[in-house]
Amino acid sequence: MKSTISNSAPSSIPASYGSYPGGSGLSKKIDVPQGRVGVIIGKGGETIKYLQLQSGAKIQVTRDMDADPNSPYRIVELMGTPEQIAKAEQLINDVLAEVGHWLWILTVWYVHAALLLYSFVLFSHMG
Repeated sequence: MKSTISNSAPSSIPASYGSYPGGSGLSKKIDVPQGRVGVIIGKGGETIKYLQLQSGAKIQVTRDMDADPNSPYRIVELMGTPEQIAKAEQLINDVLAEVGHWLWILTVWYVHAALLLYSFVLFSHMG
């Protein structure tokens, strides 16, 4: 995950970037793999709401229509104090790592289950 940090953006950039009402004006943009963005958002936006609540940062994912279709990454902007931004980034990394870990476990389980089933079918037809 790549990241950049900046202070308030010029007013020509949409209001969702740079400073925001009630915020400190500090923002950090991180790149999240395109296929993992849904994990951060969660069903009905529940995960991103939880991440915002826990970190105190505002988290904004670039919309599909605004994202570069050729990029393997989607920009996620974190806004708030340096501490809030750091907490939000850590929570996002934790969520991505946890989901990756569980996907790996499920994949390994599935492969073992498939091999076991195959062995059972193979040996049951042998005699």
